Amino acid sequence: MLSKYSLGISFSNDHAFVICLERGITGTAIKAHALVDFKPGESLSQHVESMESYLANFLTANKIRDPDIFLGFPRPLSIVRKLTFPLAVKDDLESTIKYSIEKYIPLKAEELYFDTAVISENKDDNSVSAALVAVKKKDMMPFVDIAVSMDSGVAGIGINSLAAVNCFFHENDSVDKTGGDLFLVFHNGQGIDISFFINQEFILSKYIKLDGSEDLYALIKGQIEQIRESHGSLKSMAGLSLIGSGFDLSVIGRMDSDPGIKIIDAGMEKYSLPSPEFIPALGLALSGVLKKVMLPFNLLPVSKRKKESRKSAYMLFFLAFCFLILSLVWGGSYVVRQQMIQNRIDTELETLTSEVMDIEKKKGEIKDLEKKISSVNALKGDQVLIIDILKELSQIIPSGSWIQNFSYTHGKQIRINGYSEAASDLITLLEKSDVFQNVVFVSAITKSRDGKERFSIGFEIETAP
Repeated sequence: MLSKYSLGISFSNDHAFVICLERGITGTAIKAHALVDFKPGESLSQHVESMESYLANFLTANKIRDPDIFLGFPRPLSIVRKLTFPLAVKDDLESTIKYSIEKYIPLKAEELYFDTAVISENKDDNSVSAALVAVKKKDMMPFVDIAVSMDSGVAGIGINSLAAVNCFFHENDSVDKTGGDLFLVFHNGQGIDISFFINQEFILSKYIKLDGSEDLYALIKGQIEQIRESHGSLKSMAGLSLIGSGFDLSVIGRMDSDPGIKIIDAGMEKYSLPSPEFIPALGLALSGVLKKVMLPFNLLPVSKRKKESRKSAYMLFFLAFCFLILSLVWGGSYVVRQQMIQNRIDTELETLTSEVMDIEKKKGEIKDLEKKISSVNALKGDQVLIIDILKELSQIIPSGSWIQNFSYTHGKQIRINGYSEAASDLITLLEKSDVFQNVVFVSAITKSRDGKERFSIGFEIETAP
């Protein structure tokens, strides 16, 4: 139920190559593959017709449900062009080409099935580049007929060699992402299809029919030089990938030793294909599981394509409904659980509030006791402090000096009055004490009748003795 199947079928003169991909939650892998042999001498139309009954058995045997099926059309029967148009026609490109197709292909639009794909935009000169693929309706009629007659329907019809190109760009990690000249040469035994890219932008596709007597190395090498020269490419090296079953080791070896060519592996190892001949079928199948491919062509008219299955939409709706119900149930249980927790918290809070009030009451009682104790300690402290102050003064005041009056305030301000033979010396003596500070004469010194100096000195207590 969670898997999506995509089936690619490419046709050659004597065989059909079938690849089924399964896309699941863990990724995409080959579900099944098959090589179908045709009777010698049969036409392409007969090959296509014989596939209908075979496919029914193939799907049943491999437990493949509701696949998207893509058929591969032979390259020799198709025309591929790259065209340039004003940027303004981009949104109506198909109609523009339809009314001007005879400029590029020597056939009328009503005689063709065709499809287009935007390749690039150039805003500097307000142009858009597009690739055009066209096939005669009479040549593709067997493919269209099977698409209409098959119960499962057909999702699309592509070109075998261009499907191999899509497969290469999706699977190959060794392509120079910084750009450069790249040639992809597909060989199926009867001919070669050369696709040329500059900075990963499609430039052209050229098919060359073979009779078996050609020197493939010289032919491909000459085509590479000719194409690069005609497009003004002067880079020292061109990337080349040889795709398909038609290349022998001698051709590959000569290409690899050419200093102007860098061989790039096709990069299909992870699929463990039975042979390179299955690459176009793999590329066709990828059209059903990928959101984007390099050359997204589909020659099957929209009206004849397989209608998108509603099963996935219904399943998605059902899962969404189940999710909504579960969310409501979970939400309701969450609210009830939260209410229970809130009630328990409220009960505990009431208990704690009562205990806090008791604690606050006891704290008030403790503060009252602390005030009483502080008052007692203050009285006691003052008594001890005055005795110590008097003791300190008795040790400091020298003979020949005496204190007549002593006053002390709660702010520890002290004032002494008395007589001395040298009152100014008392300031120095009192300042040397570790107990007194800020010693000053409060009033001027006066002399008595007997010559003694009358003083009045004030000072503060620095530290408790």
